[in-house]
Amino acid sequence: MSLLASRPVLAAVLFGLAAMQNGCFGPSTREDGPLPFTPPIAARLDPVGAPAGWKVEVGPGHDSWVAVPEDAEVERVHGAQGGYHVATSARVTQGVEDLRSVEVEVEVATAVTGAVISRSLSMMPAAPSDGALLLENLYAFLDKDTSGPIVVRVTVAEMVSDRTKPRRWAAGEKRVVVH
Repeated sequence: MSLLASRPVLAAVLFGLAAMQNGCFGPSTREDGPLPFTPPIAARLDPVGAPAGWKVEVGPGHDSWVAVPEDAEVERVHGAQGGYHVATSARVTQGVEDLRSVEVEVEVATAVTGAVISRSLSMMPAAPSDGALLLENLYAFLDKDTSGPIVVRVTVAEMVSDRTKPRRWAAGEKRVVVH
């Protein structure tokens, strides 16, 4: 029997072809239309969540948080997978010492119309230090033609194992100018 005739190999080949056809391995933006809608994290928190007293500060940078003024210029980066993004980080303060893991949503919208360009979600361990939780290596995904003023909004929600316990969350945003 040939190797290609075996069922596991055939299944893997068919799965790979289907994934490529559906864009699973392509860039984060597509020429054939908009990306699928993802509901915002806040929609999934209400009414079980409660705003925390945390302060979320958004800034540029892959591996560190840097304070920048509103309308600071940021660079659009062409990523390895063909998409575009702005390097983003966040600093969360005021009562974060007991956090162990968080869900982080990065949303990008046009500053002029407020239309959402992208929304991404990740889960990560939390290791607060000196009263602050630094969230690094976040990506604010863009269309290839995005330039000018945008708003980057970062929402942070506590991960809890007990589903009866309300989740604490907070959000912050920064208006920046993409060049």
